[in-house]
Amino acid sequence: RASDGTLNELLRLDGSASSVNLPDNVKLNFGDSDLQIYHDGSQSRISDTGTGRLTIETNGDSIRLTKGTSENMAVFTPDGSVDLYYDGAKKFETTTDGILLSGNGYLDMPDNGRIRMGAGYDFALYHDSSSSIISNTTGHLDLKNTGGDIRLYSELNDRDIIFNTTTGGTTSELMRLDGSTSRVG
Repeated sequence: RASDGTLNELLRLDGSASSVNLPDNVKLNFGDSDLQIYHDGSQSRISDTGTGRLTIETNGDSIRLTKGTSENMAVFTPDGSVDLYYDGAKKFETTTDGILLSGNGYLDMPDNGRIRMGAGYDFALYHDSSSSIISNTTGHLDLKNTGGDIRLYSELNDRDIIFNTTTGGTTSELMRLDGSTSRVG
């Protein structure tokens, strides 16, 4: 009963629709309200409010998060891949060798976002908002090519390609390919 003495419907068993209906904000509680399932009037919610974690288990072929009944958002396959989708198109997949990007294959990162490799993250590719950087902090940095030329381009007119070296903490120019004169200087 409500405070004014009227009866409130909290549960409806509808045999014709083979369903159990709960009104908005009526929670289906499990345990000591550790797990709650309800609709708050605008959002559907599964709320883990207890200790531990919320675990979703399957012995089936996958766990799927979908928009409606047919558009995948994420697919988790036991002993297999994790697939992430954008607007129904697969964009990211884990594989036995690592990851696979689909579509245009772009990996968009903000300034100073880094792709880091190596056990100590000793190799990195990044952009710091003014320069693009290849950073190697151990061993040699080798450029290897088994076919064709290795080419360095400066696609703006009159730009130089500069090779610097650092000795004793001082950086000095070792060689300059002068774009305005097409000479080595």
